[in-house]
Amino acid sequence: MGIDPDGVVHIASRLLDEVDGPMLRTGLQSFHGQAIALPRRRADRPDPERLEIRFDQFRAAS
Repeated sequence: MGIDPDGVVHIASRLLDEVDGPMLRTGLQSFHGQAIALPRRRADRPDPERLEIRFDQFRAAS
């Protein structure tokens, strides 16, 4: 699972393609493409630059 700089959740394609019952479908696959809930205060929100670094690592690994 990775979160892009815009706060959108991405699930690795190998997990999206997996068929393993409702726990995988609702517990993980259903988050793909969903935005994370951001705190109201801007100071409490994740740093987009750091999210980008981690998301690049996620994309390289998946």
